[in-house]
Amino acid sequence: SDEQQSLMQRHKAYWMEVYSEDLQVLELPMDYERPKHRSDRGSVVSFSISEENRTGLERIAKEEESTMYMILLAIYNVFLSKLGNVEDIVVGSPTSGRNHADLEGMVGMFVNTLALRNYPESSKRFNEFLAEVKASALDSFEHELYQYEDLVDALNLVRNMSHNPLFDVMFSYQQAALEGYHIEEESLKITTYNIGHETSKFDLGLTVNRSDEELSFYLNYNTELFTRVTIDRFIIYFKKLINQVVTDRTIMLSSIRLLSKEEEQELHSFNSTEVSYPKGETVLSLFRDQVSRTPESLALVFGEEALSYDELDKRSNQLANYLRFQGVVKGSIVGLMLDRSFELIISILGILKLGGIYLPINPSQPMARTRYMLSDSKAGVLVLDSEASIPYGENLQQINIHSKDIWSATTRGIDQTVLPEDLAYIIYTSGSTGEPKGVMIGHESISNHIGHQRAYFTIDATDRILQFSPIYFDASVEQLWLA
Repeated sequence: SDEQQSLMQRHKAYWMEVYSEDLQVLELPMDYERPKHRSDRGSVVSFSISEENRTGLERIAKEEESTMYMILLAIYNVFLSKLGNVEDIVVGSPTSGRNHADLEGMVGMFVNTLALRNYPESSKRFNEFLAEVKASALDSFEHELYQYEDLVDALNLVRNMSHNPLFDVMFSYQQAALEGYHIEEESLKITTYNIGHETSKFDLGLTVNRSDEELSFYLNYNTELFTRVTIDRFIIYFKKLINQVVTDRTIMLSSIRLLSKEEEQELHSFNSTEVSYPKGETVLSLFRDQVSRTPESLALVFGEEALSYDELDKRSNQLANYLRFQGVVKGSIVGLMLDRSFELIISILGILKLGGIYLPINPSQPMARTRYMLSDSKAGVLVLDSEASIPYGENLQQINIHSKDIWSATTRGIDQTVLPEDLAYIIYTSGSTGEPKGVMIGHESISNHIGHQRAYFTIDATDRILQFSPIYFDASVEQLWLA
């Protein structure tokens, strides 16, 4: 009839309004990767709460003019929000579906599922959030005639075989069916018998049974996503949450803690990655400190040859003085096209001592890429290990690292201030998604990174560090400066 149709339109309009804004997907912390096609393999764990907490929940229900269903739904929302780190939660909840007196005596399945959407935002107090859950639950039940399947169709959701449409978590609350059984025979006693669940249509499903003065909880879970150990931990979190709400129903949601003290400490140790690194230092000043502390110690070993810190310092001074004579100043970009060798390390130190910026280039890469990098970076000088006069670019000065002039230059130190915020090197990307791009790295980034790595790997003077990564890969920076 027209009347029925307009009623359905009203129901539909309500649900379309609830879902007018995009949903956030709830991803719980799972033990296994979500399969591409969701499976129904599941299991269930039963648990109970203390008598004290149960009466505490009853008290809140009474004083907040709410029901046990609404309070547990609100707690479940907060629990899921904390686990999944989202503040927009959709929970499926079954309703009887027998809205008409004529259906009372009819046999059959009339259950509809309501997709209840709530916002457990951390800025709310629990009792405020409970009031919202109560209001939205009452509204939803008022519009329960609109079927879940119709809502999914009407919302035109993009189907994803690894998720259910709208929600992956369920909440079910029922008064135990045993109430009302009156047994005359004293020798006969009826109790519930729990048949093990081997299926789970959802990621998680919480069922609460209420009989007389008791609450029984069942957490149904998908065994392809979670291990039993994780579910047992979830149950501890859930009970802890109930306890905090019962203790103070005006608690801010942001103040609710699920983790134990030990877990909080463990998480803190995972996340506390701050390491004090020498803030005003550069790797250059750290190198100079090392030279003055241990001038005779081994700095570099290559094949059968070795260089002490003092020798490395003097030879890099020679190169720096020679490059300065060739016009290299602070901020100059110098291309480095050398294979792994003493000269490579000496060159890097020499360029940095002038406040220059080194640009590592792969000697065996195509000529076109080399020319592009040199022109794009506006490098004025290229240090290489041959006399080759290959035209790598106009106005580009090519310096052969084996030139006698370099190694007859003065070993006197360079007096150039190099600050943490100055650039140290430029590394080019592969260019697999367009033109290669030069990534500019400052001294501070290197000393920060090295400070962390030195503490993390507990590097000291007894360690030897292998320099095996090509100089045009970022990993080379760590292998070089950790030493």
